[in-house]
Amino acid sequence: MCAMRLKDLIRQYREEHGLSVAKFAGLAGVSRAYISLLERGTDSRTGKPIYPSVNTLRNIAYAMGTTFDHLIELLDGDQIIAISADHAIHEPPAEFERELLSIYRNLSPEGRAKVYAYALDMDKIDATAFDGALK
Repeated sequence: MCAMRLKDLIRQYREEHGLSVAKFAGLAGVSRAYISLLERGTDSRTGKPIYPSVNTLRNIAYAMGTTFDHLIELLDGDQIIAISADHAIHEPPAEFERELLSIYRNLSPEGRAKVYAYALDMDKIDATAFDGALK
């Protein structure tokens, strides 16, 4: 199976397994309305994209009878995932943020650990010293 957007993956799974939106939502432990939003990919009231949280993806993986890791492997690399439900609907990342994420994804596990440790250290430094560096 080729990489897919979450909205297409959910719809395809439901159709292949003869599940209604309500039945799939029940299996995933989320509302029918939220599954509908995910399948549309945007909030019809605001026109903004819907970005599922990690917890939502875990629930969807469970409903599909697969693991979270396998679901992530099936998703298109451009699928944005919110870290928490509080950030599930937001603006897409800036170009430099996408570039940083792309670089990070290509690192070895050791490289990722180093970047993470460095980012934690950077959080302690006065950010005003870097004003304009990424603009």
